[in-house]
Amino acid sequence: RCALSPFWKNMIANQKFTMSLEKWWFLGYVVCFYLNALLILRPLKFLYYPLLVVLMTYTIFHVHRQYCRWDKMTLFFLAICVFSIIANPIKSSYQIPLRLLGYFLMLYSFGPIVISKDLFKFKTTLFTILNLSICGLTIVSFLMFLIPDMGYGGRGGFTGPYVHSMLASPLYAISSILFFKFGIESGRKVLFIPFAIGVFLTVFSASRISTASLIVGLMVFSISYWRHQWIKALNICLLTILVLLLGWYLFKGYFTHIQAKTQTKFSESRRNVLISERLDEITYSPIIGVGFSNSISPQTIDGTTGQVEPGSSWLFILSSLGILGFCVFLGIYLRAFVLSVTQFDRADSSLFLA
Repeated sequence: RCALSPFWKNMIANQKFTMSLEKWWFLGYVVCFYLNALLILRPLKFLYYPLLVVLMTYTIFHVHRQYCRWDKMTLFFLAICVFSIIANPIKSSYQIPLRLLGYFLMLYSFGPIVISKDLFKFKTTLFTILNLSICGLTIVSFLMFLIPDMGYGGRGGFTGPYVHSMLASPLYAISSILFFKFGIESGRKVLFIPFAIGVFLTVFSASRISTASLIVGLMVFSISYWRHQWIKALNICLLTILVLLLGWYLFKGYFTHIQAKTQTKFSESRRNVLISERLDEITYSPIIGVGFSNSISPQTIDGTTGQVEPGSSWLFILSSLGILGFCVFLGIYLRAFVLSVTQFDRADSSLFLA
C-alpha cells in the first residue's frame, strides 16, 4: 500500500463523493479528457466530441433540477459573442454555430455562467479526480524519461504519455504546484521529491510559458497560503527562484530542447506572423472584432477544416471579439483570480485546475 494513501483518501473523502451524482458521470469526463490528451488513446479520439456533448447535455439537465442562478457578467460576454457573429460575415466552413453551442455547453458545465451548489460540488470532485490523475501521470512520465528513447512519441520533443509537449508541459506544471501544496498542507517532506520531478519535466518539455507560469503559480500559492506571514511568504518565493536558477545551472545539459527552441528562428518567425495577423485584425475592427472564433487571416484558420492557430490566445480574444469582448473577458478572469486569492482557505483541500 502506498504510504501516501491515507492522505489522499482523506482528501478525496472531503469532496463528498456520496452526493447524488452518478459515478459514471465523473468517469465519462475523465475518459473524455484523456481521449484528447494521451497518445495511446489517439485512435479513439473520434469519440471525444460525441461523448463530451452527451456529458455536458446531461450536466445541464441535472443542474436545472436544482436551485441555480445566472452570472450576469458571463451572460453579457456570451451576448457579445453572439453579436460579433451577427455583425461579421463568417464562412460557413468554420461551423461557427456548432462552435458557439460547444462553447455554451462548456461554460455551463465548467464555467461561471451558472452558479449552483450542486454544480460547485461536481466541479470540485471532478477537478480533484483529474488533478490526482495528472499527478500520477507525472510520475509515469518521469519513469518514461529514465528509459532510453521513451516519451518521444508525441509532437514537440519529450511528451511522456501525452500527445504534444504543449499539452504535457502545462500539466507537469500543474502537478508540480499540487505536489508543493500536498507537501505544505500535510507536512510530508517526501512529497517534495515528486514536486522536483514535476519542475524538471516542465522545463525539459521545453515550454517557456509553462515554466514561467509555474514560477508565478508557486509565488501566488505561497503568498496566498502565508498571507498573514509576509516575511515567510517572501522567503519561500526567493528560495523557489534560487532553487530553480541553481537547478538550471546544474542540469542545463538536459534542457537542450528549450535552448534549441529559444534559438530556433522558424518557430519564432511563425509566431511573429500570427501575432502580426492578430494586430492587423484588431486595427481592422477594434470595437466588435472580426467575429467569435473567426479570423480573416490566411495563416490562422485552415479554410477546409476551420482549425484555428491563434499564436496568442489573449490577442485572439481581442481580435475576434474586439475591445468590448476582451474587457468583459478580462473582468471575468480577474474576478476569479482575486476571489481565489482573497478567499484562499488553508484548511480547504479542494483542488482546482489553475
